[in-house]
Amino acid sequence: MSLEDAEELLKCYNDSEARRFFNDDNFDFGYGNVDTIEKMQCNIKLWLNSYYSKNFVRFSIIDKSTDKAVGTVEMLGGKHGILRIDIMGDYECENCLSELFETADRFYNDFNCDCIVSKAIPEATERIKALTKCGYSLYTQSDTWNRKYYYMKTLSRRKVK
Repeated sequence: MSLEDAEELLKCYNDSEARRFFNDDNFDFGYGNVDTIEKMQCNIKLWLNSYYSKNFVRFSIIDKSTDKAVGTVEMLGGKHGILRIDIMGDYECENCLSELFETADRFYNDFNCDCIVSKAIPEATERIKALTKCGYSLYTQSDTWNRKYYYMKTLSRRKVK
């Protein structure tokens, strides 16, 4: 991710239809009304600072056919690695999302995760199809996991290539 992505990412973060599928649970910045290039640049700076502080990493999603940023993927490591995918509405489809979830399998090793969880509200039917296609299952609320609409996948780190 770089500040040069701001203009293209603004289209994603200024898309109210796409934003309803974003996961902003326990996230204090980077969402809300991003309606100017300055606000988008501010978010990118915050995300880059979080990377340099080793809090989490956020990557730009680049459509290879257009060479344009169409969204972001964030990964927060730990026992339950949290995967956030923010993507333009045109890309909120099973095929595009499946490609991203399959790519995220590499994160088990990179972020030392026992499992990866990602949120999909019930209305996110394409996202749910992609999650289940890629081996995620609904992660029910419990005493140790008090969040709704998360899907979980566990993958042996030895199997990741």
